[in-house]
Amino acid sequence: MPTMKNPEDKTRIEPEDEITRLRETLRQERFFLDTLMNYLPDFIYFKDRQSRFIRINRSHAVFFDLKDPEEAIGKTDFDYFSEEHAQQAFKDEQRIMETGKELHTEEKETHHNAPDTWASTVKMPLRDNDGNIIGTFGMSRDITHRKKADEEIKRKNQQLQESIAEKDKFFSILAHDLRDPLSTFVATTELITEDIQIMPFEEIVNITQSMKDSATAIYRLLENLLEWSKLKRDTLDSSPEKILLKESITNSIYSINESANAKNINIEFSDPGDLTGYINKNILGTVLRNILNNSVKFTHRGGKINISAETVNNDYCKIIITDSGIGMSDELVNKLFLINEKTKREGTEGEHSGGLGLLLSKELLEKNNGKIEVKSREGEGSSFIISIPGHSPA
Repeated sequence: MPTMKNPEDKTRIEPEDEITRLRETLRQERFFLDTLMNYLPDFIYFKDRQSRFIRINRSHAVFFDLKDPEEAIGKTDFDYFSEEHAQQAFKDEQRIMETGKELHTEEKETHHNAPDTWASTVKMPLRDNDGNIIGTFGMSRDITHRKKADEEIKRKNQQLQESIAEKDKFFSILAHDLRDPLSTFVATTELITEDIQIMPFEEIVNITQSMKDSATAIYRLLENLLEWSKLKRDTLDSSPEKILLKESITNSIYSINESANAKNINIEFSDPGDLTGYINKNILGTVLRNILNNSVKFTHRGGKINISAETVNNDYCKIIITDSGIGMSDELVNKLFLINEKTKREGTEGEHSGGLGLLLSKELLEKNNGKIEVKSREGEGSSFIISIPGHSPA
């Protein structure tokens, strides 16, 4: 008679089948883990209690410029990052192991011989099967491009805000600088129109001189406005060239001679001979005229202005303009080239001055790798030192 089989035998798994199933599960899990470690673009890492790498993924190895992730085993952040960053990472990981709490952060990574990078990082305590903390593990995503984009946006916004503030201040300067000479001009023309028939000749001369002074101030302001506009629109011809400093200085003195003579101001010029500089001729002319005009305004009648030029280490030339005028406080000197600061004041005989000429001079010089410095003391006059390249850049 045939033997009857137990129905339960249908669900019974032989030991060999169980081993095969476990092997397949293990193989599949190993495949998933290897795929994660070999192809995930983010950085994955495991560390022991001393923050030494136990394992890193392939992307992290590439970031460290390693051929094989195995090369990182036993190393620490101190081997790949600067002391500052590695020390901070070590402190973070020690705190994670002490508290058992994970850390989410965006961190700036500084390197030994490479540009800074940024990472979005998650770090967690690494536990064994009994729940004991035996190290840390984490994942980092390189966000350097995003950070740079954010910084560029912030920089552009800052530039935009500064540009808006600069334009507001510029229009304020323009309004004040035009209002005063135009008001004087209008008032004198009304006066001379109404009373010219009964005015003494001397008074007519004084009024017409006042009209000329106002017209000259307006003309110089318009010249500066034109230069400023070209500079801001980047249409100004600023190509540097080798020029004879004596010629530029002499021409600039001639342009302000009349206003200096009107105040009986003596201009002394120490001839620099054949000294040359490397700068755009028109730019230097504008700068010199603005500074000399400024010196005449703030020098008392009968005062003097000294002009000299010299070389400095064969690399730079200096043009020094020193006046015997009213001078400036340290506070005013520090504000002199800032468009958002008020520096307006009248000259020794009520001449108008809004400060646009000096602002323009500074930016024009910087356009040709030059600079301007000021030394002054109240009541003792001022010195403007113009530094320009002595030769063409190599």
